[in-house]
This record gives sequence, structure tokens and C-alpha cells, in this order.
Amino acid sequence: MQRPESPLTPLAVARLHRLLLILLLAVFGYALAVPIWDADFWWHLASGRWIWHAGALPQSDPFGVFGDTNPIRSETVLKGQWLGQLLFYGLYQLGEAHAIVALRVTLLLTSLLLLHQRLRLAGIGRAGALAAVALVGLCLQGYTGDRPQLWSILFAALTFWLIDLAEQRQAPRLYWLLPLIALLWANVHGGVVLGGVLLVLHAVMFWWSARHAASESRRMARHLVAATVLFGAATLLSPNGLDAYAYIFNLQGSELQARTSEYVSALKIYQLGHLQLQLWVAIALLLALLGLAGLLRRAPGKAVLIGLLLALSIESFRYLVFLLLVASPYAAQGLQQLAGRLPFRPLSTGAGLAAAGSMLIASLALLLATSGGTPRSGVETQRYPVHLEHIVAPLHGRVFNFMNWGGYLLWHAPSLTPYIDGRMLDEKQLIPYTHMLWASPQGKLWFEQADFDWVLLPYLDQYGEIYGLNPYLQRHPRWQAYARDGNSILYARIRTGFNAGN
Repeated sequence: MQRPESPLTPLAVARLHRLLLILLLAVFGYALAVPIWDADFWWHLASGRWIWHAGALPQSDPFGVFGDTNPIRSETVLKGQWLGQLLFYGLYQLGEAHAIVALRVTLLLTSLLLLHQRLRLAGIGRAGALAAVALVGLCLQGYTGDRPQLWSILFAALTFWLIDLAEQRQAPRLYWLLPLIALLWANVHGGVVLGGVLLVLHAVMFWWSARHAASESRRMARHLVAATVLFGAATLLSPNGLDAYAYIFNLQGSELQARTSEYVSALKIYQLGHLQLQLWVAIALLLALLGLAGLLRRAPGKAVLIGLLLALSIESFRYLVFLLLVASPYAAQGLQQLAGRLPFRPLSTGAGLAAAGSMLIASLALLLATSGGTPRSGVETQRYPVHLEHIVAPLHGRVFNFMNWGGYLLWHAPSLTPYIDGRMLDEKQLIPYTHMLWASPQGKLWFEQADFDWVLLPYLDQYGEIYGLNPYLQRHPRWQAYARDGNSILYARIRTGFNAGN
């Protein structure tokens, strides 16, 4: 059956594709520019400030919140992201929250652009490439937390873009950029461990398939294996070295992992309230599974890579981003193989591109309509006690605090010592924290023994239930409400000669 002629010239099709890609990235640039909401951002920022002024990496918790009860975890958390934290601090000094949001948008859009280039290198048609970028962009709405993890997202996309470009151009010299990426990656975020595992898997499968191929393919495989070995060695050129791998191993199945929302299955993020995001994620997982099926015979190495990332994503939403940005081009090739067995062919002409573009624009218009019409930058004030910031900033002493506000206090009130923060250098503090927050009988004993100077917490939880510590303190003869704004409330311990109301 002969394909219908396109009413558009090849040049017009290329221009239409470029225009749709620009529109797509512009819409996602807006949608991804949400205010800072991630509670962990603030302790990363405070850590960057400390490293900058100290001119060294911390040997123990520089904020005095945690002891060194878990040496591997302490070393990894305190030192393993130092370069990413310094970059955050430098940018924040230049443009505060707006500069951080701009960095996030830039890193995620660059990752999407690299994905688009890989899709085209993989032989995916223009309409298919735009559709894949749109779906991945919709899923990236779940990765707008401002953490050094953003650099892992970029470096994962960059690593496999270099690999695909080298293979498409038969240019093994490009492989030798991989150790440089590993060196930077290892000092900004621990995601380099997973990146190294994926690279090793890809290199081994590529070498295996090239054993009896032409001499040029064998030469490419030798270069890739050698560059992969150097990549692995470069990951050790960081303050943590092998501890980064030990940390990942020890985290698996731990109580901390079980209590952390980002480790929930990608099939269960609806339980966290992400109903619309769950739809896009479910579609992405289904298409990846179908793509895997299409590659089993023709490219088993790529199928194995997809299978591993699918398994990790189903276990934890944290790893889904690697499936999206690393495996999507391979999954798209598998889907193309499946489509080739159908009695009809999807249009890849200008008309098909125009039809795909129309659907994309309609979908993204819906995204814009549901994302709000106000400028999407700055700080999400509902998540932090921002209206008490000027009161809290000059305070001294120990404070029992809402855990999600610990990092915020490290940055905004450096003379206060929070009880807990998102770094969780000692996960054993989670149990007494929970008991004290809800004022259980054991929690009251722990609270009185701790002899705090201040308490800062929300009055209500997300379900409208009053945290038990609030009524306990309001009835307590030695505690007094010092300041309140909205759902944030600050209590002060009444000591001899001190009136908390003054």
C-alpha cells in the first residue's frame, strides 16, 4: 500500500517540527517553574553556605543536630553532594529563589532536549519523538524538587546521549568524555552509582553483541568498555569513594526508606495525592513494557536495560526518571518494531506531524489551564513558617521543630539548633520525634527530658487533625505561645525572670 503524499515539503515539515518542539519546551518551561517546595532544599543550601565559609568539607554534623551514630550515612550525606550544594548557594546569593527555579527549569529542559535528540538518533519519526518528549515532560512534573538530584537527571541524559551519538557516528572518541562526566557527577550527587551500573550493563551487552560483528563494531566495543572502566574509577574520586556504594546498599529495606515518600512505588503515587501524575506515569510504564517486548529478539541488551529500570521504577518512584530519560529511546524503537507488524502504518508525513502537533497543543493547553495563571517562581509560602521568619531568625537555643521545617531553620535561623531535619543522619530519632509530635505518654517523657527552649510546628496536619503537642503545650504551666501566623505556631519555655510575651 502506497503512502499518501504529504502536502508539505520536507523543509516545511522540518520547520513545523522545530516550531512544535520549541512550543513544547516553552510550555514545560512554564509548567516546571513552580515555587520552591522541597523541604530538603534548605539544608542543602545551608550546607553549601557552611562549606563556602569553612573552606572545607564537614567531618561531623556542622549544625549540631545529629551525632555520628551511622558513620557511612553521615559521611555520605555530609560530603557526597558538596559541589551541588555549593552551586545552589552561589546561585542563591546571586538571585535567591528565582535563580534556583531558573536552574531547575534549565536542567530539566536540557534533559528533555537531549532526550529528543536521542529519539531522532534512534530513528524515531518526528511525530513520535514529540509525543515521547511530551509524555516524559508530563512525568517530570514529579521531579521539581530543588535538590542535587537535578544534576543526576541531567548527567544521566547526557551520558546516554553521548553513547548514542558515538554509536550513530561511529566515533569512539566521544566515549572518552564519559569519565569527565563521572567525575563531576560523583561530586554533586550519589545518583552516579546507578548511572555507573546502567553504563556497565550497556557496555557489557554491547561488547557481547559485537564479538562476532564487523571489526569497526568490535573497536567501538573495546573503546566503550575501556571508557566504562574509567567511568567507574572516576566515581571513586569523591570524598565518599566506596562509601557511596555502601550507603546505597545499606539503604535498601531500611526503616528510613520505608518512611520516605520518594521511595513509594511508581504505581502508587496516587496515594500521595498525585492523581493526574499517576495517569502519565502509568502510560509511560505501559509503553516501556510494550517497547521491551518489541526489542526482545532484535536488541536483547536494550531490553535488559529497560527491564531493570522498569523493575526499579515499580519499586520506587525515585528511579522512574532514569527509565524516562535513559530507556525511552530504546522503548520507542521497540514500539516501532511492534507497529511494523500491524496491517497499517502510522503516518510519519507532514500531515501526521500536524495531527500529532494539534493533539500535543491541546494536551499542553490543558496542562497550562490546570497549573494556574500566576507567575510560578519564588517560594511556596504555605509549606514553611515564612511569616514567622523575622521572629525566629535571631533566636538562640534548642528547638523542637516540625521535621519538614528543620532545613528551613538551618538556613534562616542559624543560631537555633533544630531537633531534627531532612538529612536524617540518625534515623533512630524518627521514633521519639513522632511520639513527641503527637504527645504520647512516652513522647511527653522524652520531651520533658530534652529541655527544649522553643517549639515550632504547624497547628494542624494535612488532614486537619491537631498535632498532639499543641494542646499539651497550651495547658503546660511552663510553656507559652510566643507567636502565631496561620498554621504556624511558636512556643517559648517560660524560665525564671523571663516573660515570653515581652
